[in-house]
Amino acid sequence: GEPASEAVTCPGHVQEVSETCPPGEPASEAARRAREAALESLRYLHTGSQWVVVDRAFCHYLAKDERAMRWRKVFAARFLADESFVQTVLMHSPFASTNVNNNLRWIQWPQQFGDPTPYWEKLGWSFVGGPTVINATEAPSVFAGPFLVARKVDPLVDAEAVRLYDGWMGIKLKNGTSRVWLNGSLIEQEPLGGWALQQQWAQQQQQQQQQQQ
Repeated sequence: GEPASEAVTCPGHVQEVSETCPPGEPASEAARRAREAALESLRYLHTGSQWVVVDRAFCHYLAKDERAMRWRKVFAARFLADESFVQTVLMHSPFASTNVNNNLRWIQWPQQFGDPTPYWEKLGWSFVGGPTVINATEAPSVFAGPFLVARKVDPLVDAEAVRLYDGWMGIKLKNGTSRVWLNGSLIEQEPLGGWALQQQWAQQQQQQQQQQQ
């Protein structure tokens, strides 16, 4: 028979299923049966940022577990798999309840403030489609926020901002302190993810400890 396929979508998820029609069976009926079977077994594909922060246990699951290996086959030829593979494996794994929807990265897009064309014309066309570039003036406020990394800095736009960024990251990598000296001023960085996220993490840790007891 002819292959029949159907895409099932909802906010944040997309599922595409296909099945070869048995001889004499309408394509629509085969698609319906394939859809029901796929939704039952695979449910939905999840999407998100390709920037993620994962712990060691989930990394091991992602690289070694047979269930994760099956998802690899699903995503092997899928467009933009980097924005859905990790999310989908996570949400269909025993680690789903540990998900925190925050990648700890600062980023700002020029289109958030209207037409980005004048901004990109000012910086140069090589920056078209990219985020705003952090300058030395705004760097202290960015680095004081609840972020692990920030994007982006560029030495061709503001070399001083790159120097400040290196200092910010260097101190954190060296001793894990949240206090950073920038231009002679001591900046107290917020907890990673912000206070609300810190509280959410604490509640998750408490729940996991209770489940293990």
